[in-house]
Amino acid sequence: MIFDATHLRLPLELETDLLVIGSGAGGLTVAMTAAEAGERTLVLEGGELLTPRDMSQREEEMFP
Repeated sequence: MIFDATHLRLPLELETDLLVIGSGAGGLTVAMTAAEAGERTLVLEGGELLTPRDMSQREEEMFP
């Protein structure tokens, strides 16, 4: 599940086996491996959620 934290009621209390900071290539690999092994896994990301529809694959548009 994906949650936008700006819409969650605070204070927020979560219980997890593993917390991964950042959803880059390494973070998602660790998170996926742990989740597939049955670990309750939480990934925190500071950036906005982008879907494939939001991406043009053009560096001059995506880099900024």
